[in-house]
Amino acid sequence: MSTAGPVRFSSSTPGITGASLLPHPPVMLPEIGREQGSACAATVEAVRLAAGLAADSGPDALILISPHGRMFQDAVSISVSAVYQGDMSRFGCPGLDMKWPGDPELADAIIKGMQTCGIPFVRLEPGSGKGEKSFAVLDHGAFVPLYYHKEVLKDVRLVHITPGFCSPRTAYEAGRRIRQTAKSMGRRVWVIASGDLSHCLSPEAPCGFDPAGEAYDRGLLQKLAQKDTAGVLAMPPELLDNACQCGHLPLLMLLGSLHGSEYQVMESSYEAPFGVGYAVVVFKCSDNERENGMKSAEAAPDTRGDACTRLAKNALREYLQTGRTLKVPDDLPPEMRQRRAGAFVSMELHGELRGCIGTLYPTRPDLAEEIIANAIAAGTRDPRFLPVTPEELEEIDFHVDILRAPEPVESLSDLDPGKYGVIVRKGGKTGLLLPDLKGVDTVEQQVGIALRKAGIASLNGVTLERFRVERHPS
Repeated sequence: MSTAGPVRFSSSTPGITGASLLPHPPVMLPEIGREQGSACAATVEAVRLAAGLAADSGPDALILISPHGRMFQDAVSISVSAVYQGDMSRFGCPGLDMKWPGDPELADAIIKGMQTCGIPFVRLEPGSGKGEKSFAVLDHGAFVPLYYHKEVLKDVRLVHITPGFCSPRTAYEAGRRIRQTAKSMGRRVWVIASGDLSHCLSPEAPCGFDPAGEAYDRGLLQKLAQKDTAGVLAMPPELLDNACQCGHLPLLMLLGSLHGSEYQVMESSYEAPFGVGYAVVVFKCSDNERENGMKSAEAAPDTRGDACTRLAKNALREYLQTGRTLKVPDDLPPEMRQRRAGAFVSMELHGELRGCIGTLYPTRPDLAEEIIANAIAAGTRDPRFLPVTPEELEEIDFHVDILRAPEPVESLSDLDPGKYGVIVRKGGKTGLLLPDLKGVDTVEQQVGIALRKAGIASLNGVTLERFRVERHPS
């Protein structure tokens, strides 16, 4: 899985020095696995190699992302502790224990970065409650990988993070905050994502057999080899669930921490001796930032697309940089200053919706100001998404739909989801869906989505309207 060309480790450049995806079955530990552990000998050897590469990169901190720490339904949990400690008593080996120094300064800085961009988090501090331990506990998802790092990185301080049940996008964005924090603090950080792949690769597996297991493992490793982060983000939720994996969110946080970095991908090992997929993948970072359009927040105004999409992107950039609303440029086509219309601004990142807000009817003096206002709203106030960050702005594709006047329709036969948008109204409730959307192929689908958006239970008593749009893609 190694990519062409050498990657040079730096001795001083701050940021993410590299990362590794590592499994965490307790059977890997000789004190627990004994003879049975020989079945995953290749995995153990690969983890030892990954630990050596981590040490060679010269980190001053470790971020360990485990799926088995304290979990919350919609928040990332971050342990802030000077000491981490754990043992393997749950697995019949109470005498096997470990203590690791913590990095509370880095942990609190990561929390601050997440708070700034609206990522939900829980700050876990040991000893804050009566009878609580004075150290943070290492769960087995942390203990097992750290066991093989203790000799080469025993003095490198640790931050423990658990993604819980947050969304894939939130996990990825949390990883980006880790990277930005490391760079801003001048720290050198190695990231470990602890997680097994599918748990259903054979009838004897913990979750029995499901063909989704092999499909997930094979597809994931292929996407990692191709550096297809967008593909990893877009893996279907039903596939993730059916594969019974526990490493996807930690991995997405790891990938977020590599955002904008130049790196090689090395698959050191993959095996499934007990019907569970154990993958060891190392991401070796170089000194260079990736030349992939990742510009700074001070980047020049966008010149791609047409006047409408350029205006939308430049409006959001101005707002993110200064907090001010963009002044309407003098070089716009005259019709954008003379025309009034409703408009929707949609944003896509790596092929996924990143925000969409618009107006059915004009609310501003002209179309240009309508687009400016809706671009800012789509990037900062769409309740379905975290606000857009300056770093990801340059990778976002903007689309502007200018709405023509709606017209009433008598029946569903007058609709066409490829040609017309639809508006549903009942009482004070209104729902709207734009035309020609991916995955909306039938009138029934289109109307059903519009009804759900409006909070209307059925078509009884509903007024229908259709409208055309003038579409401006990036």
